[in-house]
Amino acid sequence: MTIPLAPPRVLGTAEARKELPRILDRFRHDGLHAEPVFVGSYRHPEAVILSAKIVEQLAPWLEDMLLAEDLRERLAVGAPAIPADETKAHLGISQEAVATEKAALRRELGLL
Repeated sequence: MTIPLAPPRVLGTAEARKELPRILDRFRHDGLHAEPVFVGSYRHPEAVILSAKIVEQLAPWLEDMLLAEDLRERLAVGAPAIPADETKAHLGISQEAVATEKAALRRELGLL
């Protein structure tokens, strides 16, 4: 499935409410391959309904995006940087765990 950059069709709020049972049936059936449903007043996209299976897959990336935004805000106001080693120690992350995750990511991206 490819998520379109621009919504192919936007459901109005009343139509989305009426179609919700069918949308959920499609999500149950198609799972990760279910197309997103765009919703908005006057057919202007304001929200997207996604299959829970898709959200489960996106969760780690969404968390990373939110953390990156927090970091940008902290840096913008001049908050002190905390050394990576201190942060890892505080979170209980070993150097070995970092190396394992790096290797797994490189394999996943085809960089090894």
